[in-house]
Amino acid sequence: DGYFMVLARPDDQLEGTKILPKEVVLVLDTSGSMAGEKMDQARNALSFCLNQFNPQDRFNLVTFSTDVRALSDGKLLPATKENIAKALRAVETLEATGGTDIDGALRAALNNDFSPNADKAKLVIFLTDGRPSVGITDSNSILNDVAAGNKTSRARVFVFGVGTDVNTHLL
Repeated sequence: DGYFMVLARPDDQLEGTKILPKEVVLVLDTSGSMAGEKMDQARNALSFCLNQFNPQDRFNLVTFSTDVRALSDGKLLPATKENIAKALRAVETLEATGGTDIDGALRAALNNDFSPNADKAKLVIFLTDGRPSVGITDSNSILNDVAAGNKTSRARVFVFGVGTDVNTHLL
């Protein structure tokens, strides 16, 4: 009682011109707590996402542990075959090591050059186990920083907890 499920999908024959262009920042936790199966799952998820982009889309890849790294510093890249291949190569070489700077990673993600136009989907896809250990570690402070940093871009932030020991309070 009180629950229902809806399964829906767009038409397979949808014209490319009717698909809303996307601006996506993929953010992946590469800290030591992500070692093993978590990292494998996250790599697979990122590879899948990268292979779904359309030519009119733009994207960036941000990885973080103790330090925050971006494929392109604050600039969303056009989803060309070359840029997607560059991102896929970067994903293949990721290793889990170091601490977890969630606040820094989310600030970097929201500091991209999102379009001010409402005709584009603006997304941040965040994959982590959610255990901050470097920089700002207080959950409320992190959430306040995300809210403040997202006032201009107004991106939708989708969080995916990886593993069975995720910080559900923060995520």
